[in-house]
Amino acid sequence: MSEELEKRAHDAIIRARVQLLLKHPFFGVLATYLEPKPTQLGPYCGGMGTDGKFLYYQPDKIVNIPPGQIEGIISHELMHVALGHLWRRDTRDPFRWNLATDYAVNPIVRKSFSLPEWVLYDKRYEGKCAEEIYELLSEYKCPKCGCKRIRGAKYKSTKRDDGDFDVEVGFRCDGCGHGWEEYHTVQPEDFGGYPVPFEEVEGDFPTTLDDHSVWDRTKEANGVDPKTKAERLEQEWKRRTVRAAQIAKNQGRLPAGLERFIEDLLYPKLGWRQLLWQYTTKVRGMRPDWRKPSKKWIQYGIYYPTKRERRLNAAVAVDTSGSISEEELKEFLSEIRGILSTFRSFRVRLLACDAEVHTDITATSLEDFDSFRVNIKGGGGTSFIPVFEAIKNEKVQVLVYLTDGYGDYPSEAPGFDVVWVISRGGDPKRPPFGRVIELR
Repeated sequence: MSEELEKRAHDAIIRARVQLLLKHPFFGVLATYLEPKPTQLGPYCGGMGTDGKFLYYQPDKIVNIPPGQIEGIISHELMHVALGHLWRRDTRDPFRWNLATDYAVNPIVRKSFSLPEWVLYDKRYEGKCAEEIYELLSEYKCPKCGCKRIRGAKYKSTKRDDGDFDVEVGFRCDGCGHGWEEYHTVQPEDFGGYPVPFEEVEGDFPTTLDDHSVWDRTKEANGVDPKTKAERLEQEWKRRTVRAAQIAKNQGRLPAGLERFIEDLLYPKLGWRQLLWQYTTKVRGMRPDWRKPSKKWIQYGIYYPTKRERRLNAAVAVDTSGSISEEELKEFLSEIRGILSTFRSFRVRLLACDAEVHTDITATSLEDFDSFRVNIKGGGGTSFIPVFEAIKNEKVQVLVYLTDGYGDYPSEAPGFDVVWVISRGGDPKRPPFGRVIELR
């Protein structure tokens, strides 16, 4: 790669950072924390990437991007670190997590900047956190057997004269071997991707705007525990984000959407949907089942376990003492139902309680959950103790309790996790144990 090309790309990035400082101080200040570094990146990306320390860029790609879009791509990188996407993946599938984080970031960036038309964007995901989007993306499955282990065989897109795209995709199921093709005509704003990689690609390919593989470089540490280093970097970026927001706000240039994001960062109780999704999806994941060998490997004489999705074992309790409005109750239960719909298997104890438990069923299907919603009753005083007594011998992973916080609490914390969802007008300081999420 020539020095001239590298210099042109570096100068373009510096000019973009100056424009960010002048026009968008929130992003401009954050950009000063990343050191530009030329490197070779993956084939299907916009030419940048970051590990929280460097702003990696591929010179031959950067020089062909309009200046306004360079500002947008840099801001895209900054939102990934500001939102902590580099550190929030946990055990999730890397490819699907990469798509989910771009779906979460691009709607924010598009409000202030120009981005390439092929970026991952879907208006259905606006306002959703990456964890929510990840679960929605994971619902793609084989039409024959229902298996979610799908492999992309080919992807071809052709831009039409009217600006829309004709898209042809081919898939194969690793479960039953079924192969099929799909054909779509989509508009640029709906030019979304699929939660699987493709073996063959032709034409414009909607994928992550940047190279997320560099995120793993945060784990590289010289004599420092990688996990500790990542945690330190994450906390440092939280502080940087708050400082950048304060500077932009003092100048009157912090967009309303970002101001709400900063409030959620400082006071996470406000983002109750995101926190509830993040918490409940932590119990998801795959576990090895040695009782049933993998058919894929047994033919080679290798006894390898199959992977089974963990079942959600939880309890949901609703305070029916009269202080919870019907609107709040409907909103909360709808959110819980949406979370349950992402689990292939769940067992949830559902309880409605004021001074005593009035409704108590165990749901293993969404139909059971709907039956609970229409049979809730109550209206008396408030005590949380009966619910804890009712489930004390059950092996639940978490109890989610919707209440205003006013009532009698157990004297000791139980042996399972508790999430208190405090209604509007309630007192979030009352619960003596567990995690508190405040309805907004």
